[in-house]
Amino acid sequence: MALEHRKQVRKLVSIREGQRKRYFEEDQDIALKSLHTDHSYDVTSKKIVPDISNIVHEEVLDNDGNNLTPTDDWRIGRRVVELGVIADHLQQCKHCGLPLSLHNIIDIKTYGLGSVLKVLCTNKSCGNINAIPTGKQHDHKIWDVNTKLALAAIDLGLGEHQINGLLSILNIPTVSHCMIDSRIREVGDVIESVADQSMEEWTEKEKEMTRESDGNDNVTVSVDAAWQRRGSGRSYDSLTGHCSMIGSKTGKVINYKWRSKACRICQRAETSEKLANLGSTQSNESFNKSVAAKAPKNRFYGGSRSLAYRVAAAVAQKNTGHRYTVDVNVSSGLSPGLYTRKLATLRDIQARKRKAVAITTEAKLRRIALKASRNQSSSTFEVREGVCYQSNTMIDTATEDSDEKILEIPAPKNKPVENDSKPDISTMTHIYFDIEATGLGRTSHITQISARRGLETFSKYILPAREITPKAAEVTGLTFQNGSLYLLDKIVPAVGVKEGLTGFISFLEKSTNNVIFGHNIYNYDCPVLYNALDNCSLLDDFQSKIVGFVDTLKLFKLSFPNLGSYSQCKLCDTLINLSYDAHNAEDDVNALFRLVNEKIDNFTDVQKVFQSELSVFYNYVSLKQMNKNVPSLKQMLDDKVVTKRTANCIARSGLNLSHLRLAYSRNGRTGIKDIFSEPCGSKARVTKSAKIIDSVSDFLKEL
Repeated sequence: MALEHRKQVRKLVSIREGQRKRYFEEDQDIALKSLHTDHSYDVTSKKIVPDISNIVHEEVLDNDGNNLTPTDDWRIGRRVVELGVIADHLQQCKHCGLPLSLHNIIDIKTYGLGSVLKVLCTNKSCGNINAIPTGKQHDHKIWDVNTKLALAAIDLGLGEHQINGLLSILNIPTVSHCMIDSRIREVGDVIESVADQSMEEWTEKEKEMTRESDGNDNVTVSVDAAWQRRGSGRSYDSLTGHCSMIGSKTGKVINYKWRSKACRICQRAETSEKLANLGSTQSNESFNKSVAAKAPKNRFYGGSRSLAYRVAAAVAQKNTGHRYTVDVNVSSGLSPGLYTRKLATLRDIQARKRKAVAITTEAKLRRIALKASRNQSSSTFEVREGVCYQSNTMIDTATEDSDEKILEIPAPKNKPVENDSKPDISTMTHIYFDIEATGLGRTSHITQISARRGLETFSKYILPAREITPKAAEVTGLTFQNGSLYLLDKIVPAVGVKEGLTGFISFLEKSTNNVIFGHNIYNYDCPVLYNALDNCSLLDDFQSKIVGFVDTLKLFKLSFPNLGSYSQCKLCDTLINLSYDAHNAEDDVNALFRLVNEKIDNFTDVQKVFQSELSVFYNYVSLKQMNKNVPSLKQMLDDKVVTKRTANCIARSGLNLSHLRLAYSRNGRTGIKDIFSEPCGSKARVTKSAKIIDSVSDFLKEL
């Protein structure tokens, strides 16, 4: 038999080769063209391709003149095809047995997502037009792909409008409403059958498990109903709804019902306390979510049996998992296909993993913590912003004699998180920096500013806009009299603060990746400098010129522990045996330059004390807020309601007395607790101390 088969194959190959030589060789083709036609039955006289040039379509044009005429041109758009089916049908012509080519398509007919290609045989003695389907069919030429499309629409909660929207964006020909409805009815009946079968199986399992545990057939179930349209509290006018019954042992649906156009408010709501306490209906809520996914509340499917099919699909998925789509395909006489099985199996495995994780103690505690966090966040927003979604919300209730008409409490500003991968300071440009000022306050005015970069230096005396305090004058030797600046009773050339700061910024512009080194600059120099830059509207320009700061006070504490004093004078005297004129900014900068370059060779410590410019700016803003808000808390300090440290913390977080009064008026002690304990980075905004919260609440209650 095998030998006979091989002979037939060789014979067929020989015939095809002869046909090719006879009809397709170039010289043979030329000879045929030169033949004189003596008989009407000569093959060369036959018109192989029909003349369709006289067919005229009615053109449809839009407002811009673009041609929107429907066309069946097979080169336009995309198609859903099964490559195996096309390959099999292109293997040979139905008449002559020669291979066919997609290049010879002369027409296409679409049937939903399925298509039939009209392919012309290139054999000139044949000329047959072959009908090549792009996919499989079943039951009276119903395309498998259309049935699967209907199943996907039910499973994913899509309707005809959404399906065609997706297809049009993919540039695939859209499908008709009638076709979709027909296929949904076809596959919907199968889904209901699969759902009913699964309910029968799980009902028996529920009975078996009940008999094993309780010794009887009295199964315990949880029942819950849901509407496809949410009630508003005053109106319950949903046209559709469903109810599910789930066994307590198996957690599977053992019965369900759906209703359409028969919804009303239940008149027996007042007797609800007489219902049996069946415990949690969490399984029912999970089922309701599945129904909502397949029949979204923003779409209406209750006008036909489409809703019934979608609820049945949710039942089948609840009972058998995502592989119910495979069962529906098999029951419909369709091949589920590799990718359908693969994804269904993957989804079921993922669902089992999620369930296994969800029932662990850690996961439950995590959910409780997240819920508490969400509740606190929601409560805090209500306290900070007030009620913003009810009648008369916009009415201003502030009295005319109130100090401020504050309607909203500011949100906390989180401190920037320093990047773990800090820049390599050794490759940066080091700027050594120092200032002298009119006092020790962080809003003091600058009297001298100096900087050094390698051998290049910058130094300017600044005319302050306020008097120099006696203590500062004693330390620096600078005094300000009659509009002139004196150093040890001698006038020194000085410029205005804006001119001096502009010169400093110009000095920084000459290099890139600048890192400013200074002694105790985090606590003093930076706040004073930022305040001056802010007042002169030069802060943005300055920030663009630097990368960050290094406080050498912290650096030497880290590199040289157990020293008696870490003032710059003592460090120079102890470490490099240098005595100099301290509290002169220019001399301080030169001494610091020498101290760091001679004694710091481990840049690991430098990396540890480095702070980005953004972090230093955040500290300045917080300090500015504190200085602004602390005066309003004076009465609380005088009455010893809070300590000075707590008052500074409240003010630094952006809160003043008016904000506290507003929070208390909105939610009493809980309002104070919410804004004080509101998360700010990894810490509370102010404090979580119940003692402080009670003390502040009692104080506000007496106001």
